[in-house]
Amino acid sequence: MLPRSIHSSALSCIRCTHPPPSIFKWDCARFISSTSTKLHQYIVWAPDYTEKGTLARRMTIRPKHMLGANKLISQGIIKVAGGLLTRESQDAEPHNRKFMGSALIYEAESLEDVRRLVEADLYWTEGVWDKEKLVILPIVDGNYPSGVSWYHSTNAERRGLTRQGE
Repeated sequence: MLPRSIHSSALSCIRCTHPPPSIFKWDCARFISSTSTKLHQYIVWAPDYTEKGTLARRMTIRPKHMLGANKLISQGIIKVAGGLLTRESQDAEPHNRKFMGSALIYEAESLEDVRRLVEADLYWTEGVWDKEKLVILPIVDGNYPSGVSWYHSTNAERRGLTRQGE
């Protein structure tokens, strides 16, 4: 277990012998503090532009976007993330789904840190997310009676089929 003063992503940056790829335009040093660092959670609602061609642009750059997002997930910075679907494509086959945006939960020191991460994302830089409608808000993690948070619980726990420790 790492002390709270060093975020897990700092270690991966410290261990790097080369700078992270350009899609990660944030400074790892911001995660290191001589005092205990308080991390907060933020929800990001990132609707896509509605202009023609946005969905095609999203799908073209999605593989590279996913590489960047998965790196932040593995570092514990993104806690939950997913594409927002139109209602009519909810039950569609994956190749027929129509996305209308993204929702993400980040853990960081400040809203400004989250904004920098969002603005480094390919969906931002390549014009998929609507920059004027994107919203970042602090969020409080609701704990379930079992004491485990939603994103640390299993799918069965989320559906109420089991409780942690049973």
